[in-house]
Amino acid sequence: MNPITLIIIMLVFVIGIIISKGVPIFRKEKEKQHKLDAERSYYEIDRQNTDKAFDAQTYDEAKKALDTMEAHYPGDQNIYHSVSKKVYKEDLKDVRRIVKDFKEDEIITWKRQTECRLDKFYLYYRAAKNISFSDIEDIKKYTTRCLKYWDEYFSVPLPHDFIDPIEQLRKYKPQEYDPVMNKRTTLESKLDSFIEAAMPIKERKQALCKQMRALINPPGIFRSELFSHSFDGYTDQEVKYAYDTMKKTGSIKEEKQGNRWFVTVRKH
Repeated sequence: MNPITLIIIMLVFVIGIIISKGVPIFRKEKEKQHKLDAERSYYEIDRQNTDKAFDAQTYDEAKKALDTMEAHYPGDQNIYHSVSKKVYKEDLKDVRRIVKDFKEDEIITWKRQTECRLDKFYLYYRAAKNISFSDIEDIKKYTTRCLKYWDEYFSVPLPHDFIDPIEQLRKYKPQEYDPVMNKRTTLESKLDSFIEAAMPIKERKQALCKQMRALINPPGIFRSELFSHSFDGYTDQEVKYAYDTMKKTGSIKEEKQGNRWFVTVRKH
């Protein structure tokens, strides 16, 4: 082998070694540059949106800033400086906390606005369901108000998708909740069934009131005598309930005579 050929072979060998060692170095430098570019690209996004989140007045404003930061975050593996990585992660943590606080505030506000409506809704539903001889004439009032507060409850604006109003309706009074409450049509049908079931009680009470009015008029009667009268098929308590209803509706009037009350039928 002549000297020139040997020199060429040696040069090729040396160049090969240089290249084999230089490629990884070049690759590392390229990766480093890529990470630095990613940091520079994210820096403004982080700074601007962190400020927007801290200045936000609503959940939507804060959430938009967070979504932008999360969508553009380059990933831990693409951030070269450890200090930058720590800063960015802290910023994300702070902005997520701001969004969470807005969310909790909106839920608290919504619950505060709906609690009184739910209380009254369940109150009148319970009253209509458990109607008795004493307040049978009020059943229409109970069912009407029950629907009124159901409508008001579902009219309160929802805080985004944080709340399922039907789930909250169920959880508010789990022992009294009925699936018919989920829809107005089924609720209305249920309330109508309460009215229908109450009709015999209402008719029975009306019959008692008729008997009592016949005994009172004319010319009137002392209340003690009225209460001492025996009304067949009715308890003393039912007689008092019927009397209170007639007085409440103004169909009878009381006048004090000495130490006794005299009752007459009111003329309209």
